[in-house]
Amino acid sequence: MLGSGRIGTLAGAAERLAKTHPDVPVIGSVTGPISTAASIVDPMQFLKELRKEREGANRVLDYVSDFLVAFAGVLVESGATAICIGDPTATGEILGPKMFSDYAVTYLNKVIDGIHATGVPVLVHICGEMKAVKPSIPLLRADAISTDAFVNLRLLKEEYPQLTTMGNVSTFLLELGDGQGGSPYGRAGARRHRYHFTRLRSEHRVTDFKYPGHDLGCEGARLRW
Repeated sequence: MLGSGRIGTLAGAAERLAKTHPDVPVIGSVTGPISTAASIVDPMQFLKELRKEREGANRVLDYVSDFLVAFAGVLVESGATAICIGDPTATGEILGPKMFSDYAVTYLNKVIDGIHATGVPVLVHICGEMKAVKPSIPLLRADAISTDAFVNLRLLKEEYPQLTTMGNVSTFLLELGDGQGGSPYGRAGARRHRYHFTRLRSEHRVTDFKYPGHDLGCEGARLRW
């Protein structure tokens, strides 16, 4: 399964990008364990079983997490220089703080640790409002935390200065902007907060990625699955 179908196509794309653009980071995008699990079974039933059938839910998430680590490994072997994990079902609004801590943090960290073992940094995007789960965010062992547009990164950094943060990008702005070198919002954000990540430290190496302002998704080539 890991060497064929859509995964094989993405691996081939990563390899071509790495060879044709060696100076540009290739960021492999992986859907997180909660969202992946909720996509292979009935999502409403799965979310209920996180509370009622914890043993079964943990078995599913263990299996999914192992698969995601293996998938990310294929991308890294093919030339991906970092992996970004997005888990849109694992939000405070959907899970609440306790289940976020019990499940999202546990299994995101399992995937993060597995990817770190391949020698590349890991970014984690947290969807939605973070207030309910904010105390759990520093427990994630990612090299950088990406947030939605309405999360104030300055305040987040003030509260948790140890975090490397990124994101805070409005998709509406990206779609509706004038396309002339970025919006005033993005340029002002770059001047005030330097929302790029530099010297991402993983267990195995230090990687320098420098992205201008809010244009993270534009300069780095991204692969989605």
